[in-house]
Amino acid sequence: RNMTDLVKSDSPTVSGPNLVENRGVVLSVRRTAFEAAARQVISERRAKNTRVAYTADFERWLVFAYATGVTPDGPSEPAVVSFREAIEAELAPSSVRRALAALSSIFRRLTVRGVVKNDPFHPEKIEWPAIDAVGKTGVLSEDEANRILAAAANGHLRDYALLRVLYDTGARRMSVVSM
Repeated sequence: RNMTDLVKSDSPTVSGPNLVENRGVVLSVRRTAFEAAARQVISERRAKNTRVAYTADFERWLVFAYATGVTPDGPSEPAVVSFREAIEAELAPSSVRRALAALSSIFRRLTVRGVVKNDPFHPEKIEWPAIDAVGKTGVLSEDEANRILAAAANGHLRDYALLRVLYDTGARRMSVVSM
């Protein structure tokens, strides 16, 4: 079954501020504490888009776990592989990798904090989809980059400085803008 089928047929329902019910069974306080700790980890991410993406990936994991009877804070390897296969049916390989990386990051931080025993999403534990050698983002040649830098050097010094930092460090534009 794919994730859409799971959500439609077996999704958990919230029956109180801290209680989640699945198939008539109220989930334990331990799971609620796990969820609170995971949400705290997510809230500590600096970039808003990262927080939004991590929240969506974590919610996807919770829906899958509750719908399939998996303990979300201590899943077995077969359960994690089943989750990966379920999202592979709906997402591009790069999106699956991003989701697994987000969950791995959350679990890694929770492991350090003693909330969970290990990171079941780590690429050394389960296989992640292969990535294409060529991504969607275009890449400038060295000559093109040098022409852009030369044109900026003849204009505004601030523009040249920003472009130079981007080119030399490979930083994301929003990181440079927020400096």
